[in-house]
This record gives sequence, structure tokens and C-alpha cells, in this order.
Amino acid sequence: MRNSFIYYGIGQSSLLNALLNMSKDLDYISILMSNSNKKETDLPKDYINYNIIAGIGKYSSIISNKNSFEKLHDFHSLHKDWLFGYLSYDIKNELEDLTSNNIDNFNADNLLFFIPTYVLLFKNNNLEIQTFSTKADCDKFVDSLDFSELPSCTHSVDLKARDGRQSYLEKVKRIKSHIKSGDIYEMNYCQEFFSTNVKISAESVFLELNKKMQTPFASFLKLKDKYILSASPERFLRKKADKILTQPIKGTIKRGDNILEDKKLKNELKVSQKDIAENVMIVDLVRNDLSITSKKDTVTVNDLCKVYS
Repeated sequence: MRNSFIYYGIGQSSLLNALLNMSKDLDYISILMSNSNKKETDLPKDYINYNIIAGIGKYSSIISNKNSFEKLHDFHSLHKDWLFGYLSYDIKNELEDLTSNNIDNFNADNLLFFIPTYVLLFKNNNLEIQTFSTKADCDKFVDSLDFSELPSCTHSVDLKARDGRQSYLEKVKRIKSHIKSGDIYEMNYCQEFFSTNVKISAESVFLELNKKMQTPFASFLKLKDKYILSASPERFLRKKADKILTQPIKGTIKRGDNILEDKKLKNELKVSQKDIAENVMIVDLVRNDLSITSKKDTVTVNDLCKVYS
């Protein structure tokens, strides 16, 4: 059973600096940022619960590449505690008759989750720490935080595309022929941009990325020698009790330099037939996926093609 202790008067940027400074000496850390400096009314419903949620250090962990969901279920049933980690794309190969032959220089496991030593919940300059330790030990942990800002990342990185222009265009042509033939109706074709033998500070890169993007689902994940740096405006899934919420995004447009231009661009996006078609398509796809495991007639759409800043 975790103990809970509250600390007051800590700033959001100061806490993020402290967590990233701490990351350099840890094997396991997860930082989830909402960047919620807006009024609740300016955000979609149910977007924000905390400014920062973080899992610090490893109490226990699970790694799996076979029967992963069953193992995760058993692991959670045993501990009934916070879990931070990831499901990889290739976990799909456990669920469907699929294989991947793409170049993989990361060798990520299908699933990795860890139970943290400390859980940090931060909102309105109040920091709640959940831990198995005593108040005295928790005070020492807080006193050890280094709030100084990280140095800027000065290394230049030369990114290379995994596919050349001609190869890329050939694949797009094949995808379009499959769509015309009715084999598929939607495809998210991605390619890798990579660089080798480059030394960077992942913590500094994330700090700069987050300052520029300020997205509501930013995250920094370090698992030994693997990092994920994310700046996403989009929630995939949230499960609360027996309710699942998904908020997919399709259709974006730049911000205006002033309120009038902002309003004009917002209206352009609102009536864009291309963006409406994409949004409706992804909502229909998600409705279908949720209906596989949901009770009959319980999948509903509350917001369709709404525009948010």
C-alpha cells in the first residue's frame, strides 16, 4: 500500500527540469505532460486531469514477447499498482496473422511496463507523491531534486530517409492501386528518418521539443537504453472504470497571427470537405474497433468534426 504526501508551491517548469535532471541517473522514468495552461473551457471535454504525471524508478517490471496481454493481466492482478510503459506496434503480430520484415534497429519488446518507486501527481502547483516509503524518506527525495534548467542541445543531426524518392513514390502508387481495387480504404504509410553515431541529450531535446509544441499529450519515456520522446495533441484511449474514451484527430490548419485570422482559418477547417471526410472515416474506424469488445449499443459519438485550438 502506497503512502501519499503533498508538497506545495512547486512550479510546473521547475518540476519538469527536476525530473529530466533525475532521468540522467535512472534506468526507468516516465513523464506525462498535459501542458494545461489553458482554461478548462478551451479544451475538449475530459482532456486534462493533471499537469504532470510521472513514474520514477523501478519497483518491479514485466517484459513480454508472447501471450503478452495475458501476462500483463496477471502482472497487474498480482500487484494492483501504477504501471508505466508501452505496447509496441509489433504486438499486433500476437493478435493477428501478421509479420513485419522492415528494418528494426531498436529491437523493442512487444510489451514493457514498470511499477515505479515514486508516483508524482502534479496540478495547480501542488505535488502529490505516492510511495512505499516514509514521510522522512519522501522529504529527502524532494530535497534532492535539482530544479536547474538543462543546457540546450547543440549537436546537429543529419537525418536520412529510409526510402529514396523513387522507392517512396512506387509504394504510394501500389497503395493507391489497392485502394482502387477495394482491398483497403485507408492506409497510414510511414517511413523512418534516422541518423547513426550521433550523441545527443534526450532530456535536453525533449525539453526544447515540449517548449515549442506545448501539446496536451507530451511524454518522455526512458527504459534503460531506449527512449521515446513524444509531442502529441491526440489521445488514443483512456479507460476509466468501465468507460473507454477515444479522441482521434484528423484535419489540422496553422494558427493565425491575430484573432481575426485565427477565426478565418478555423472556419476554413470547419468546412473543408477533405478534412471532414478524413475525420468521419477515422471516427467510423474507431467505432468499429471499440464495438468488438463493447456491450451492444454502447458506442456513441459525442463530438464529431469539432475544431479545437
